[in-house]
Amino acid sequence: MILKPTTIVLGAGASMPYGMPSGAELRSLICNSPAALAGALQEMHHIEADDTINFIKNFSRSNVASIDAFLSRHERFFEIGKLCIAAILCAKEDPAKVMNNDTEDHWYQHMWQILIDGADTHKDLLRNQISFATFNYDRSLEYFLHQSTKHTFDVSDQEAFTVVKNLRILHVYGLLGEFSYSPSQGARQYINDNTAAQITIAAQGIKIIPEARANDVPFKTVRNWFCESEVIGFLGFGFDTLNVKRLGLSDVLDWNANEGRPNPIVIASTLGKRRAETEKIGQLLWPKSPAKFMRTLHLENTMTIRESDLLG
Repeated sequence: MILKPTTIVLGAGASMPYGMPSGAELRSLICNSPAALAGALQEMHHIEADDTINFIKNFSRSNVASIDAFLSRHERFFEIGKLCIAAILCAKEDPAKVMNNDTEDHWYQHMWQILIDGADTHKDLLRNQISFATFNYDRSLEYFLHQSTKHTFDVSDQEAFTVVKNLRILHVYGLLGEFSYSPSQGARQYINDNTAAQITIAAQGIKIIPEARANDVPFKTVRNWFCESEVIGFLGFGFDTLNVKRLGLSDVLDWNANEGRPNPIVIASTLGKRRAETEKIGQLLWPKSPAKFMRTLHLENTMTIRESDLLG
């Protein structure tokens, strides 16, 4: 079990093993599909095709790396942008990929072995001192935990669902509808379903936070978790400047230093990052002492956990 208070921050790379696109891939899927998205939104949501095409043209020509960052600066595109995100991602939610034992970089499975070590019943899972702050819209983590709880401890769907609902999982930018294990009004199962009704629920669950606002409740909650944590991990996280600023880890570390409190161990997967980029990440997270407080590993999520003993 995880007995040290631990917060894990998840970016798109944490969901990629389970069939979800990276931020760059999501951008490409939107920008390279203007006709298809325009047709789908017109047919299912009665949005004029020209409006969708205009949104995609603006997003493409902005050269902003992520859809979230673009929409945070363009309130007039909120509705269309969220529908485009939902239309693409709802079709990517594939239960088989989440529960496939042969999934490459199956870090959920590795984490599960740690969570259940010493857990005699499904309720014992709540003794784990772990919090998840995810920047992802998909609910693959909830689905995995629900299915694994149900089949590991031989409990009902509802009993497993109750455990998952009581774990600390926060989607800072919202999610594709609240997770449900059965058809439920206002919630969604984890299924490959891109009907108009499902896309509407998913789009309504997405939150676009204007760029200037860094003190919304989700980010305050994450900062509180940081204050409690002895270990903080970043998995599959892109370290976008705005997202790092909103998390406010540097403020927490400054406060700890001023109060004479020990700072947490910070571990980050930086797969694909060059040395200069990794150094910049340190500067972003804590400008006062970028090289001394964190450990970066150029490894996949599973190996980052294993090599660093992140969940030890």
